[in-house]
Amino acid sequence: MITLYEEKFGFSKEASDCFEENFERIKSISGAVELLDEALKLYFDGDTASVENILCRVSEESGVHRFTLDMIFLLRGLEPLNLIYKQEGYSEELFVDTMRDLEYKLRECRQVYGVWGTFVFFWYHRFFTRDLFALGRLQYHRRPFPLEDYKGILHKDDTVYSCHIPACGPLRTDDVMDSLKRAHEFFKDELRDGILPVHCSSWLLYPPHAELLFPEGSNLKKFYELFDIVERKANPKNNDFFRMFGVHYSYEVLKNVEADTTLKRNFKEYLLKGNCMGTAHGIILFDGEKIISKHE
Repeated sequence: MITLYEEKFGFSKEASDCFEENFERIKSISGAVELLDEALKLYFDGDTASVENILCRVSEESGVHRFTLDMIFLLRGLEPLNLIYKQEGYSEELFVDTMRDLEYKLRECRQVYGVWGTFVFFWYHRFFTRDLFALGRLQYHRRPFPLEDYKGILHKDDTVYSCHIPACGPLRTDDVMDSLKRAHEFFKDELRDGILPVHCSSWLLYPPHAELLFPEGSNLKKFYELFDIVERKANPKNNDFFRMFGVHYSYEVLKNVEADTTLKRNFKEYLLKGNCMGTAHGIILFDGEKIISKHE
């Protein structure tokens, strides 16, 4: 058994069996498990470059797919991470809610690549440094404000709370507001005059998407409308295409991809006309009860 948490996170039996089988392959390689243990210590110490080198080596020597190995590595790190959570006064519920992200990325990897594992290993170091937490529907991590100025209130490198939207179901406004309230309470000792400055960079905030493609009254449109959009950027490579269609973008893929929802049909038509996707930065100033940032 690699971890007791796979069941709590909702891993399928097929996925768990895959990890058990591949871990047995790793154990058959002399010194491989010891290398993974060394990598875990380095990971908690912040030496991600050395960890990458070790994981590449173990993958090559064992024949275990790197995406699968990355997930095995992360699963093996859960017990020591949970102990640190407890030592730092965080609840078991917070730990499980936060690390459940592994299951979201597991499903995504299986859909996009047909492999049980994760293709975004880089994403998880902030989980292990306790810099990112799931608080209700959204996840938050501290980061320096990436823009020069926001209405004279936020300035470059001020601490903001960057929110992330895990792919785990509908994005209902009530759930988003509940999450903001949880975040306001969680970070209460760090607030600026009682205000939680929330930053989000996402394809969901790109104005052409919201204004042309999101159905009126939809959860996505309502989410977009919560934010003050402060910067946008087109992305001709359509890097976020996979988040909706479960496959990476190419024009050939676009022509043949299944569009079985209104949103997918809207995007497919939009892209076939030569348009591209994009991302945008949005800001919410939250006082614990309501959003006080104003749209211009």
